[in-house]
Amino acid sequence: MGEQRPNFKALQATFAAHLRDPLRNPPPKAVDERRIKVYRELFFNNMESFIGCGFPVLKSLFSDQDWAQLIRDFYREHAARSPLFNEIASEFVDYLAVERQPRSQDPPFLSALAHYEWVELALQVARFEPPPWDPQFAEGLSKTPLVFSKVAFHLAYDYPVQQIGPHFRPEGPLDHAQQLLVFRDRHDEVRFIELSPFASDLLAGIKDEAGIPVGQLLSAMAPSLAGLSMAEVTGFGLEFLQNLHEKGVVGKWDPAMVRP
Repeated sequence: MGEQRPNFKALQATFAAHLRDPLRNPPPKAVDERRIKVYRELFFNNMESFIGCGFPVLKSLFSDQDWAQLIRDFYREHAARSPLFNEIASEFVDYLAVERQPRSQDPPFLSALAHYEWVELALQVARFEPPPWDPQFAEGLSKTPLVFSKVAFHLAYDYPVQQIGPHFRPEGPLDHAQQLLVFRDRHDEVRFIELSPFASDLLAGIKDEAGIPVGQLLSAMAPSLAGLSMAEVTGFGLEFLQNLHEKGVVGKWDPAMVRP
């Protein structure tokens, strides 16, 4: 009776465990080492290349050795929830935010910067479009509800992520969270705007209070803006929103967009 062949599922599990963590999991004895080496290098290099392209600023902050170790840590420690290759970037962000235990080489803003770079990537590949251009957008704007673009993010970070790079590495968080608007404009360019507290609150109202006219949102905000008259608040708000419409961030709300 010949030598018994290993169970395929057991062989597959052993092979996968070895690819994820070669140092702790020996390769299957039934597979030639030269072939295993090809797979080890192929899997890791594909992962490193994809993540490196998606997070270029983050990669630039690490030595080659530390960057390779970060990718190996992710490869070994994270169990992906999606089989889709184009969702690896979001899996990487989740790993850094939730699962990774900080290492000495990790900057304190690691998770925040990764998320910011992922937002840029997500906007570039999103299949949605900005709200349609309306040449009469300014007419009756104070009485009009607005919608927020599906290719825009209103975000808050404890670090100035848009400034971080090899020549600027903040050692600690900001005193107050930074509010950012990151969006894909009408020319398919990803852009960001640093938001004032007023602009941030107004955008939050548009996102959270669907169907509420702009004037009503501004009236609710006015009491907290000491030193500004209602006319000034309205003027600032309408001008800001007209500018955002030009960029493709907001559009007029259409009741037909709301499903019954």
